[in-house]
Amino acid sequence: MSTEKRPDTITKSTLRALDLQTHTDAYGVEYGLLVGHGRATVLVSVRAREGSAATTRFTARLGEWSEWLGSLGLDDRVCGASLSVQTWESAASSTLLGLSFTTAPRPGEMEKALGHRELVEEISTHLGRVLDGLRTRAPGLSVRQCTAQDVIDVVRTLFDSSVAADIEAAREGEGTMLSWTDAPPGPEQTVEGAYAHDRVVSTSWAMATREDEALPPLDFDAALVPTPGILCKRTTLIFRPALSLEATLAPFGLVVTADVSGADQLPLALQLPERQALRTRLRLRAATYTQDTTFLAGLPLDLATPHTVMVPDALKGSFR
Repeated sequence: MSTEKRPDTITKSTLRALDLQTHTDAYGVEYGLLVGHGRATVLVSVRAREGSAATTRFTARLGEWSEWLGSLGLDDRVCGASLSVQTWESAASSTLLGLSFTTAPRPGEMEKALGHRELVEEISTHLGRVLDGLRTRAPGLSVRQCTAQDVIDVVRTLFDSSVAADIEAAREGEGTMLSWTDAPPGPEQTVEGAYAHDRVVSTSWAMATREDEALPPLDFDAALVPTPGILCKRTTLIFRPALSLEATLAPFGLVVTADVSGADQLPLALQLPERQALRTRLRLRAATYTQDTTFLAGLPLDLATPHTVMVPDALKGSFR
């Protein structure tokens, strides 16, 4: 048997390049921080206080949440975000927000980039204030920054939605006891039209946002309605600095992903665009040969490859 080590896939190399840390904000609340490439990302959970909620409770507020994200930018050192709504076959649903901060100098400032300690101090000082803007737009919902353990459990679930119920049960008990090294997928295979990871097969679509659109023209409720045989559906809005808005955030595009338990269930997942209006189906692009990287971009971790999108020159140094 050959003992030659195989090179990491794009997914594994991306996740392994991130350092998961634990910090405490100005209010004494613990949060996890994913650090890498001059950026640091906080994962925020939005849920109903009673534990679960109909997907429509989240999708009805996407416009408000997008408007709030559009108010953030380099003044807050925010350089990107991913806003994700996901629905499981059981009809449970949740929303996750990945909010990224940059060490790069603010536009117009002649200072050096922040060091890691300085960035953590800024995030810890201002995170509560930044999230208060989201809380005011999420009445009746719980908005909470994820701890490092939360991040681990979420990422493990994202890569294997077949264990979602088991992870939820463990969290309600003694905890999952998973570590960050347990979070990335084990076996992976990318084929035309699909990405297999752990015990799940996924297929994804992407859509770019036009400058004159507040949100891409997707019927979010139709895209996320629970379907027997589809383990999980996820729609993720990606936000990037807008050249015309002085580096505040604006919708860049979205990724829609459907997870099934095996290749034999893929035809069911591939019917997802049929629930959309014709003009939407024409703009949804299947990630035919890039299923793994599109899946990665659609995770609510703000991992969309920064150097593939247009960003202001003043920000490019933070996307190495």
